[in-house]
Amino acid sequence: AKLSMFGFVTTIFLLQKLSSLTACPEWDSRFPPGPTPWFFLGNLLQKDALPVYKTYPKLAKKYGPVFTIWLGPKPLVVVCGYEAVKDALITHSEEFGGRSPVPILDEVTKGYGKWKVLRRFTLTTLRNFGMGKKSMAERMSEEACCLVEKISSFEVPTIAAAVSNVMCAVVFGKRFSYDDKIFIEILEILKIIFYINLISRHCTLLILAVTDCTKICDYVRTRVESHKKTLDPDNPRDFIDCFLIKLEKERNSNVICMEDLVMTVFELLIAGTDSTANAIAYGIILLARFPEVQGIWHQPLCAMPATNTVPLPSHAMPCRLGTTVLPLWASVHFDPLCWDNPRTFDPAHFLDKNGEFQKKDAYLPFSAGKRVCPGESLANMEIFISFTNLLQNFTFELTMDPKEIDLENFETMSNIRIYSNIKI
Repeated sequence: AKLSMFGFVTTIFLLQKLSSLTACPEWDSRFPPGPTPWFFLGNLLQKDALPVYKTYPKLAKKYGPVFTIWLGPKPLVVVCGYEAVKDALITHSEEFGGRSPVPILDEVTKGYGKWKVLRRFTLTTLRNFGMGKKSMAERMSEEACCLVEKISSFEVPTIAAAVSNVMCAVVFGKRFSYDDKIFIEILEILKIIFYINLISRHCTLLILAVTDCTKICDYVRTRVESHKKTLDPDNPRDFIDCFLIKLEKERNSNVICMEDLVMTVFELLIAGTDSTANAIAYGIILLARFPEVQGIWHQPLCAMPATNTVPLPSHAMPCRLGTTVLPLWASVHFDPLCWDNPRTFDPAHFLDKNGEFQKKDAYLPFSAGKRVCPGESLANMEIFISFTNLLQNFTFELTMDPKEIDLENFETMSNIRIYSNIKI
């Protein structure tokens, strides 16, 4: 056993030496500098390199705001700080407008996307259909009231259910009951996607997840067929109707097809659920962790009427074409050059001297440039209305020791359960 352990350690040592002597010079010449990778493993097992949201201050200080991390044999170029991220995504938006492949979505969509055409149409349709307007605010307020009603009767649906229901109303024209079997199945499938979207396309678990995803696509197809039978081109009811009208107008162009509609709705359901639900859940945890801040918010919010409306509010480095580039948002939102006391939870970060809201240039939760989220206005409105309704009706308290919560440890935060660790 001792000999085997000695052999193992010796092998690892030799591989590290081989890596530093042979591989690194070539890698350094093609990519921005970064921590020395190990042979085959890259930086995967190096605590001073990963997770990058923890290590980026030291790495950026040593290598500059743009550096390379190796995930096995694959390079990941990390861009840190507001100025560097802005330079990449806004100044050079065309070069950095793409996204790295997501295996599970690639398997489901089969490369359907004429993504520039579909993105432009989706953004325009959501905007014309009510994104950022009163009609959409009314839909969200209705859903928030349903959520409050359920919580008040001690039937606690997930926040994801309420958030997803808003997107369902947008694309399908109606909301689901929280106990609807189809809706529950959709939410379970979406949950699977969020956890395994980075798994290799050859993994058995990925194949099973893709099978589940096709169930959502099949359901979307049935709704599309139903919409086709009752379509009134002069009075579109939802996103599906708008897409069908566009298909009819461009039926001879062969630019988009019916399957593009199915896949666009599928991706809207994904994009419109997880990030917004997580933002609301994280916000509730923060308020429970800092009751003094929650108390400050309660008084003005409770004095407000029921919420039906909402106020609408150079780092050049060598990099091979096709390399995955990660704008590190933690480095932007904790950038000491842009924020006073960035490590302190303080809503006053977004207020001016007169207590009025002020937009911060370094506040970029929806990305920027050509990578910006098409649903930014929708998500902002939904978070505002949901929070307002919840705080007007409830006070949130922790059922655990606040010292047990590390607000900067995302692995720990992901294990906190709203309904088991938060008292309403």
